[in-house]
Amino acid sequence: MNKQLKSLAGILFIALLFMLVTYFSQEYTESIKNEIGSGIFSLATYIFLLILSDVVPPISSIPFIPIAVGIWGWFYTGIINIIGWSLGAYLCFILGRKYGVSLIKNLVPIEEISKIECKIPKKNFFLSVVLLRMAIPVDILSYALAIFTNISFRNYMLATVLGIIPFSFIWAYLGYIPFVYQLIIFLIVSIIIITEVIFKKVKNKKR
Repeated sequence: MNKQLKSLAGILFIALLFMLVTYFSQEYTESIKNEIGSGIFSLATYIFLLILSDVVPPISSIPFIPIAVGIWGWFYTGIINIIGWSLGAYLCFILGRKYGVSLIKNLVPIEEISKIECKIPKKNFFLSVVLLRMAIPVDILSYALAIFTNISFRNYMLATVLGIIPFSFIWAYLGYIPFVYQLIIFLIVSIIIITEVIFKKVKNKKR
């Protein structure tokens, strides 16, 4: 339960940071465009952040998405997200296959990877990877697939891209919608999650 609460707190923090960045990026769109620009250097820097957030788990690229949306628009940001996160997933897979646990344990707690391995079903493997890709961070799932399965690189990348596409456009569009709507969505989702956690805690106490 403590681990769940810590994970929940981390998710809520990222969501709040995302909303805060959205507010300022929407308020000062023109200033951001003038300061950062939309050229090749800005694009390369953003893609590098997307890749880095995959390879090094503590880093999250989510709060940078609203800034990218302010510069390139939500649709093109979604496409850029697909490219960056796919490249990051590629690196994670290569590192996992080549160096295995000896290197990855310094980047991700091996317990987390083992938990993900248990969630990968043997039947309908390819479809399961696509669905898991939509729900689980790129880095952890990529390392788990590279280390604990014999999935081919071609199938891995195809499943990765298919799973990343919805995630990429959803986050990009969330960075586009007005801050007030984001706040409403955040409050509704927070209430649902907190209610579920409290319900589980009460249920466990009764047991």
